[in-house]
Amino acid sequence: MLFRCLSLFALCLLLGGCATSFVRSDINSSSTELYPATRFNAEAIVETGMKGEPLFVMEDPDYREPTSTRVLTTVVSLIDLPFSLVTDTLFLPWDWKSRKGDDSEL
Repeated sequence: MLFRCLSLFALCLLLGGCATSFVRSDINSSSTELYPATRFNAEAIVETGMKGEPLFVMEDPDYREPTSTRVLTTVVSLIDLPFSLVTDTLFLPWDWKSRKGDDSEL
């Protein structure tokens, strides 16, 4: 039982930060919104988890995610949400600075 609990905890730690890593990567660095990872998680829960719409652009505009993908996306996003909230709060001064376009040092 203890091993299962520790394994689940380790899995949560490994999955935590996925949205933060994704939205703050070089590919998506042009975003100037505040709390981007938290927004990404919320959009994943609502758009993919509830509505079934794909998280990324698909060739077929009528494509809907299967139930298993919807459930998995919702669960992983809910696990990642608190981690994203904390990291977005830690990065808030830098996000605010880039949003305002201020060239001064923090």
